[in-house]
Amino acid sequence: MKHELFNSRTLEGVVLYARRKTESALLERIDALHEQIAERAEEHEMSRAHLALLEAEQRERQEQAKLERQKAIKPAQAARLSKAKNTKIIEEFNRRRRNGEDFQGRNVCSDIAARFGVTADHVRKLKRAWLAGLNR
Repeated sequence: MKHELFNSRTLEGVVLYARRKTESALLERIDALHEQIAERAEEHEMSRAHLALLEAEQRERQEQAKLERQKAIKPAQAARLSKAKNTKIIEEFNRRRRNGEDFQGRNVCSDIAARFGVTADHVRKLKRAWLAGLNR
């Protein structure tokens, strides 16, 4: 290429200009990518914080559900324990009668009540019902 406008100095200037232009374009592109990375990192952190919040809410709901289930179980459990105690007390009266021990004595009810952790009045009511069942 032989032309008076394209001498080596002009060509060198064009090359330097192209390099600077390419370099500045690359630097701008790198800066834009850094900004995108920063935005993505910020979005990621916000997502992680949101996820942690959702997980905490889910744990709280699970804990509440667990407590509700336990509350529902407790009355039924108490009823079963009460039935079991009543059955044991009746079995104790049956055992005493079968073995010829005293089941009509003065402090039998209070002894049984102390043994099973109930009131003597409760044992007396059970004894009355038990005796009524024997007399039928």
